[in-house]
Amino acid sequence: MQNPKTNFKNRDAIIYDDVAASGATIETVFNLVSETDPHNVYIALPHLMTENGIERICNLGADEVITTDSLESGKNYKKFTELPTIPLFSEYIKN
Repeated sequence: MQNPKTNFKNRDAIIYDDVAASGATIETVFNLVSETDPHNVYIALPHLMTENGIERICNLGADEVITTDSLESGKNYKKFTELPTIPLFSEYIKN
């Protein structure tokens, strides 16, 4: 089911969720966005909770999955970017 007010045709879409365990919500949104023929689809998640969730999200076909190194890792997947959190936290603690 497509939302008639949302059209990403030839546009970039960023799907954001603060925490993903199973990846089901991201998958639902990805499928809805993909129906509108976007130029690129990026998935941004600060925390990926489980290996199954990582696998599910990384196999959707997004142009890139961006997350942090705070929990599980998906380094074995193509188009997966893991941003380091340790420098950020250590700088915050120092100040």
